[in-house]
Amino acid sequence: MARPLFRALSKTSSVFALLSSITVPVWAEDVVYDGDATMLQDIPNPGGTPDPISNSVAPSGSNIMGQSPNLANNRVTVTNGSGVESVFGAVNTVDSDAVTNNQVLIEGTTMTDVMIMGGWAPTVTGNSVTINRGTVNGRGIFGGYYNLISGSSAATATGNSVAIIDSTVNNGVTAGGYAAVQSGDGTATASNNKVTISGVSVVDQSFGGYAKSDSGAAQASGNSVTTDDNAQVISATGGVAVSNSGIATASGNKVTISGVSIVDRSLGGGAVSSSGSAQASGNNVTIGGDAQVTSSIIGGHAVSDSGTAQASGNSVAISDNAQVTSSIIGGHAVSNSGTAQATNNTVTIGDVSIVTGSVYGGYADSNGAGMSGEANNNKVTISGGTVSGSIYGGYSLVDGHGETGSATGNSVTIGGAPDLSGADFYGGFVGTATTPVPGMDAFSGNTLNVFDYGGSAVQSVQNFQQYNFTFPVTQNTPVLNVTGTAALGDGNGRSSTVTASTLGNTAPLRAGDRVTLIDASAGTLNTTGFTQTQAQGQHSATLNYLWDLDTANNMLTATLSSVQARPQAKVLVEGFLSGLALVNQGADLAAGQGMRDAVLSSQETENGIGIFGALSGGWSEYDTGSHIEMSSISLLTGLSRGVDLIPGRLTVGAFFEYGSGSHDTYNAFSGIDYNGDGDVDHLGGGIIGRLDFAEAGPGHVYTEASFRAGTVSNEYNNANLVDVAGHRAGGYDSDSGYYGLHAGLGYISHLNDTMSLDLYGKYFWTRVQGDDVALATGEPISFDDADSHRMRVGTRFAYAENITYTHYMGVAYEHEFDGEAGATTFGYAIDAPELAGGTGIGEVGMHIVPTNDPSLSLDMGLQAYVGTREGMTGSLQIRYEF
Repeated sequence: MARPLFRALSKTSSVFALLSSITVPVWAEDVVYDGDATMLQDIPNPGGTPDPISNSVAPSGSNIMGQSPNLANNRVTVTNGSGVESVFGAVNTVDSDAVTNNQVLIEGTTMTDVMIMGGWAPTVTGNSVTINRGTVNGRGIFGGYYNLISGSSAATATGNSVAIIDSTVNNGVTAGGYAAVQSGDGTATASNNKVTISGVSVVDQSFGGYAKSDSGAAQASGNSVTTDDNAQVISATGGVAVSNSGIATASGNKVTISGVSIVDRSLGGGAVSSSGSAQASGNNVTIGGDAQVTSSIIGGHAVSDSGTAQASGNSVAISDNAQVTSSIIGGHAVSNSGTAQATNNTVTIGDVSIVTGSVYGGYADSNGAGMSGEANNNKVTISGGTVSGSIYGGYSLVDGHGETGSATGNSVTIGGAPDLSGADFYGGFVGTATTPVPGMDAFSGNTLNVFDYGGSAVQSVQNFQQYNFTFPVTQNTPVLNVTGTAALGDGNGRSSTVTASTLGNTAPLRAGDRVTLIDASAGTLNTTGFTQTQAQGQHSATLNYLWDLDTANNMLTATLSSVQARPQAKVLVEGFLSGLALVNQGADLAAGQGMRDAVLSSQETENGIGIFGALSGGWSEYDTGSHIEMSSISLLTGLSRGVDLIPGRLTVGAFFEYGSGSHDTYNAFSGIDYNGDGDVDHLGGGIIGRLDFAEAGPGHVYTEASFRAGTVSNEYNNANLVDVAGHRAGGYDSDSGYYGLHAGLGYISHLNDTMSLDLYGKYFWTRVQGDDVALATGEPISFDDADSHRMRVGTRFAYAENITYTHYMGVAYEHEFDGEAGATTFGYAIDAPELAGGTGIGEVGMHIVPTNDPSLSLDMGLQAYVGTREGMTGSLQIRYEF
């Protein structure tokens, strides 16, 4: 009985836990209107029209001085709209207190000649309206609303929303947030408001956010309109800012149309000013699903009558099965008597979408003598679908009244298999309608990228200073077919420039291979002014091509002349070379502090067996033709044994070693940085031996040697090395074996009882074995064995201050004879960086033996390097004899 009861109590407690986790809204007032006319109020509207606002549904008491008793967290629901002229979540028309977080719900009813607001006040935040299965024939629906007739006060609508679900809204404006100052210099701001339309809904005009001011600034930012399912909308605008004489700014607004929505026209963000400047930036329109748009689509639109109009960084993206039967403009700037600038805007079209109008990356329209229209640095990318109209990277419209225009630095990219058979391509255009105006620049810096293209022929290509062709190594048909005119210049003596590259991680093309880049045999290849006879190119990320060009028979053909590794591929080898540099640092530690400690530790024990170890760390810069910077630490520990022989004392030892470092490589090619970074470590062991010959005169000769072996692991990345598709290629992980030895000869002269001088020469050889790796893009890199041959000569002076402190200092010169790391990619040699050159070395340090505990000793040193290797390291030894 106890067990079933326990289970029942457990279930009951779980239910209570679940209920306690559910948050139930606590409404300041929850109003439900179901047709009871006694609930209707006449709300005062001081200074507004009409005054009062009759037959309104609102929180009770809103008719007293035009202010709801509670300005936040009300819910107003209408289930029967009979006799209703207005609905408010909360109202405040008498002071500056904000109206926030109120809700209006219209459920399953029809309303005529009505205005609906989630909140009404100078500042409205977080209010909402939801129309669910209703019909509204009205004067406007607003999540948050304020309309100041005149004055300097601010109007602000932030974070409000309208949701329309399976409903019809006619004869009015729908806006997530609306803020207006009709007369005066008050600012108007509408930000982060939204409208969502879903289900089977019909809507007239929709704005995510709308800001309007007379002479003050108007700003609309971060607002959105989203349609889905079977929505039908006359116009969808993310955000609009309007000012008569102030600055109008629309930024970061967006429209998203999907499902099987039908929309007449769409605008991401618009800024309009009569005499001030207008700026539209970062606005976006996205069309997907089976949506249809029957009029123009503009990402960002800026219009000024007499000021500057700027549209920058706006975008339009068309995908899936979307259909657009009018023009598409990434960014549109219009000024009637000022400068119009449309820059850095983009249009992207893909999948199986259909566009029957023209496409403009950026469109500038300037009117008036001495004014200019600039459509520069815009982009159009087409990877699928059908486009029937003309395609312009940048378009500058001048109407012949003394304006100037430019359309430069724009790019058009085509790839995939779209149908572009009806399209004319322009990198830039400056003119009246379709007639170019002489003397205007519509050529400079404009680029056509034909990337892995398998689509239809195009009608024409013109006004491109740069043609970049990228195709697979298996290409056996013309890369681009043109049925009309293909112009390889501006027609006024300036030549286009051509590049030809191949894709993939397979073997590259070979010298003598021939590719037709443009086949205009059905039309005309215009070569007026074209002077290029050779073209450069790239295979994946690591190889360069050189082609010979031919323009006979209305075709542009390229014959591969040579293939070689890109100079930039050197950065990959420098990453590998960092492993050799770290292993060399381990060799220095073993032959220096490690060797000295092994000798001392074996001398200070009765049985001649000692434990020795050493640690060093620091920062170094290596000159490799460019340079490598490394922060590292090296350590070793082992056992040594000393025995006295007839020639002198022999010390041998075995040790374990480890090193770890992080490295950065620095390179620049044609003014572009190719800096990389990585981590490297090595793990291994070795043996050492030293013979100190018997004293002869004031000192003695010694000879020493060591052998080391292990593995070195190297992780390297260079984000700047990319293939022709822009994919980062410069990353790999490598694991290699290493081994090396050193041999040395020296003489220690005892100058007196407290001072000695060590003169020595040492030779170091290290080999890091090669490895085969693959880059992120799949290209094979084969690293050769890397050898280092170093010779070091130097001297070390030691002064025993007393039995506790011994000071030392030294200088040396080291020369690296090799230190080269070679590699190949697809069998082609990559430029080999090397560590060769001379380095000066200086060191200072102190050996400490505490008088109260002679079994403990401490050695601290500092080494500085200048020359091929520059930097500083510190070393440490702590030894305790048991």
